[in-house]
Amino acid sequence: MSRLLNAAAGRFAAAILIAGLFAGPALAQSVSGRVEGIVTDDSGAGIPGVTVVATHTGTNAAREAVTGAEGRYLITPLQPGGYELRVELAGFKTQKTQLALSVNQVSRIDFKLQVGGVEEVVDVVAVSPNIDKTTSSMSTVIDSKQVENLPLNGRNFTQLITLAPGVNRGVPGGQASGESGNTETFRYGEVGGAAVSANGVREQGNAYYYDGIDNNERLVNSLVFFPSPDALQEFRTITANAPAEFGRAGGAITNLISKSGTNQFHGSAYWFARPESTAATPTFAATKPDFNRDQFGGTLGGPIVKDKTFFFANYAGLRQTVPVEVGNTVTVPTARMRNGDFSELLNPSFSGVGAPVIIYDPLTNLPFPGNVIPANRLNPVAVSYLNAFPLPELNDRALRN
Repeated sequence: MSRLLNAAAGRFAAAILIAGLFAGPALAQSVSGRVEGIVTDDSGAGIPGVTVVATHTGTNAAREAVTGAEGRYLITPLQPGGYELRVELAGFKTQKTQLALSVNQVSRIDFKLQVGGVEEVVDVVAVSPNIDKTTSSMSTVIDSKQVENLPLNGRNFTQLITLAPGVNRGVPGGQASGESGNTETFRYGEVGGAAVSANGVREQGNAYYYDGIDNNERLVNSLVFFPSPDALQEFRTITANAPAEFGRAGGAITNLISKSGTNQFHGSAYWFARPESTAATPTFAATKPDFNRDQFGGTLGGPIVKDKTFFFANYAGLRQTVPVEVGNTVTVPTARMRNGDFSELLNPSFSGVGAPVIIYDPLTNLPFPGNVIPANRLNPVAVSYLNAFPLPELNDRALRN
């Protein structure tokens, strides 16, 4: 049976408990795209006053723009998805085309109108250029079909980032991989971590955004939240010349967008089971390892009020038992620490660093009296997080071996 050792790393627990003191507004990054172009006549001259309407094919949400003096138009922001682009002006034939817009994409579509009645509609087949002249960024889009159909061990979407040129899983055993064994990376062992190296940059040099929200934790510079692949519509990984709005990282910048509701009900359900009974007995082992893993969940989206209000819900569950080698110890917060009492860390033999560990008030930069954080300063979410750990079975560091 594995033994649980109380934490000399109680400083981490203290940081979690008072993290709410630094809570502030998040700076969102854009996940939307835009459509731009120029509308001309048969002679190539720009036509002003042309109405250009982009209608989302899933929700019928529409945005429009009117061309300027040179015939140029710009429609933004547009959420990723399928669109019908319609161009109208009295005295000219109406034109329309279909467009698939990905996350952060800038699409350039030009139109040449022909003289005719408004009631005449011309379907235009838009062809994407081989070279994108609208942005200098180098990026790769992983669309919903790839997310759904490519195999993922542990259902970890970051494995798909390696489809981008110049990206690999980085150095095995790094902190971002979930293999370090400390409190900060313990949870990454459930999903296989987020160790990704782009163009030789270390794994901590990346940035992640989810629906425009910063998704980076600051302990080992990895992800805060791993979304379920079933909830992802697509994502874009930028590996060079990122726009100025992404100013945090020198490695890969991955911008994810979740699925949303449409006028049609849609959803999914899954269950991936890896029971001990179906596992093989390792060579030279007398019994099978005590390992069971069940991943299950589902999604559902659809309309609440057609063409106006929509919903999308996702649930992901994980039930797993993992064997721990005999003699190994895992560091967890003590019962006192869960209530803000870190007085145990004042004992050098307990802290494991040969000196008292003092907890400071971030507002005054003075030590908390007795190393105890007042109850009214505790973050309820952080307290719940610490209580998710089991209580220690071993309270004397000297007896751990």
